[in-house]
Amino acid sequence: MSPYRVSDVSQVQKSWRLGPQLSLLGTDASIGEIGRTTSQAEHQLFLQALRPLRSDPAWEFRRTRTNELEGSHLLRLVVRTAYGTATGISCAITARAKTPLLRRYRKELPNPLRLETVL
Repeated sequence: MSPYRVSDVSQVQKSWRLGPQLSLLGTDASIGEIGRTTSQAEHQLFLQALRPLRSDPAWEFRRTRTNELEGSHLLRLVVRTAYGTATGISCAITARAKTPLLRRYRKELPNPLRLETVL
């Protein structure tokens, strides 16, 4: 299966500060503060191959901050079978969408794509 995993890398900054602050009649005063800002790389999974080397492999796509789920994506799958036997491939495409009310919808094709050949 190829690609096996595709992820996006983005930099995430986290900061915090701690210090006393006094507000009295519209006047603000502080004695000082301490703080720290850290930055780290965050990997968001866009594409992952599931169940490789089994009879039911799959790819799963997820939308990320930088990649939408649109366009064409090249997927490769090598199938090994015994010589002279009929080999079939059945493809199903499913999608789930989160709505603001956190409801999930799932829809499968009524007639999945079926390919069959003799190698």
